[in-house]
Amino acid sequence: MISFMLQTCAFFNFNSEKSCLLAEECLKMLEISSTLNLVEVLGIVYSLAVLEIFPKEIIKKIFSMDFLRRLDNFCENHPRLKYRLHEQLEILNRIVALECPELDIPWFHEHFCQELSIIKGPKITTERRDNVLKVLPDVLGGQEFYRTNQTTPYFYDIDFECALTPSGQPVSFRDLTPHNNFLTSLKRVALVILEPHHYCANVNWKLGKTGVMLRHLEMLGYTVVELPYMELDSISQSHRDLLADYLKTKIFQSI
Repeated sequence: MISFMLQTCAFFNFNSEKSCLLAEECLKMLEISSTLNLVEVLGIVYSLAVLEIFPKEIIKKIFSMDFLRRLDNFCENHPRLKYRLHEQLEILNRIVALECPELDIPWFHEHFCQELSIIKGPKITTERRDNVLKVLPDVLGGQEFYRTNQTTPYFYDIDFECALTPSGQPVSFRDLTPHNNFLTSLKRVALVILEPHHYCANVNWKLGKTGVMLRHLEMLGYTVVELPYMELDSISQSHRDLLADYLKTKIFQSI
């Protein structure tokens, strides 16, 4: 029950005093982890990591060859749980690689993410995204000042990316060669459309995985500009100028 409540807190990104108490109880449970099965251990540690709590010794055990081998065997015998467990391990691997570099645990889900991307196929566009795409050239000064559908290291998808000088001037991607790509003086801006699936149902509260994605984009060097679906939907499609003003405010206030 305690484990389930903690995983619920992580899913809904509910990090409060009460969730911290649950985390403390789960940490005590992990200290006697011989009484827990590997699915429970993975679920607890994954949830703790989403809430930015890192039991480092248990994390090391999870990424040991013995644990990973036993997890693979379990997934083969329980195919219905395979995707969920692999997703938890992938996200945990990403969190640990980015947020606990001192553990020296490598990011080894590159091939898995590539395969998953092929299975999912091209990203499906939405009306919100199309509307933003129509006005971005006016906002930034031309199509050469932004890129679409970018995939970052560790496989996060960015809807739109642009670069700004310290004074806030957009930089053309034609001027950025592989040798000077994103010079240290430039600000990398990631425009991320937050769709309904990034939130709890009927409540403007970001889910745990959404929170992890946003904090990781910042760790990867991006200035993240969030474009919540409810804000985009409040601007009529016919009011192109209002959408342009909205995007200008969002992008250039990020400096």
